[in-house]
Amino acid sequence: MTEPSQVGSEQAPPRTVGPLWVISLFLGLSEVTVAIATTQATGWIQAMLAIFAVAFPVLVSSVFFILLWRNNKVLYAPREFADGTTVHDFVDAMSGNTRRSASIVESTFQSLTTRLEAHLEALGTTEAQRTEIIDWVGNAARSAVVTVHLSVFSQDPRSMQVPIDESTTVTELLDAVYFAIFDKVSNFSYSKTWLLRDTTTGHLFDHIGRPYARRHLGTDRDFRLLAEVGIEPGSTLSAVRLPPSGLD
Repeated sequence: MTEPSQVGSEQAPPRTVGPLWVISLFLGLSEVTVAIATTQATGWIQAMLAIFAVAFPVLVSSVFFILLWRNNKVLYAPREFADGTTVHDFVDAMSGNTRRSASIVESTFQSLTTRLEAHLEALGTTEAQRTEIIDWVGNAARSAVVTVHLSVFSQDPRSMQVPIDESTTVTELLDAVYFAIFDKVSNFSYSKTWLLRDTTTGHLFDHIGRPYARRHLGTDRDFRLLAEVGIEPGSTLSAVRLPPSGLD
């Protein structure tokens, strides 16, 4: 999943019959069968079938919503991983992407600054002092993330912010970016159809990801630390398209 080989403008792969369809089909057939049986039965058997017809969908729906809330990755069909992606890689990337939601980062920061401003005001600080402290906190918070501009792939002008620390790896960053643009690129297409570029220096990170890991590290995933490849906390990157021929 780290690097998704074709641009999303090409024909999409055929849809797969996933667990959701299986659950729906199972429920539908069960209800039809029980309904027919209920009309043919009498007495206490008919009453039990009627109770089952009502209780069974409620029970299945409850379990489904618990799964959807707590463990939604199990609802994806294995064929949806595609192109050699393992279930382990998919689950790991899905979980990492959830933890790194840009909206959560932004809303948390806004909430913290609002509370901080209220506390500072209660302490009797001046407006200038509050502004200086909040700006300092904001800069410190933003230095703990990597900002990635996705405007080339999305009409939404907002950027995504990926929280990182000293243990964050290249594959974790690429997974997070991929899941933000997965409908525009294919699996394992990093360095083939798209790259990350440092917006300050213009440097293209063309020696990271799956192709580099396979050639030089003997693995399918690039587990080097971000600092090893020159990506530091506070960095601002852009996801850019490559020409059809890829890298020269």
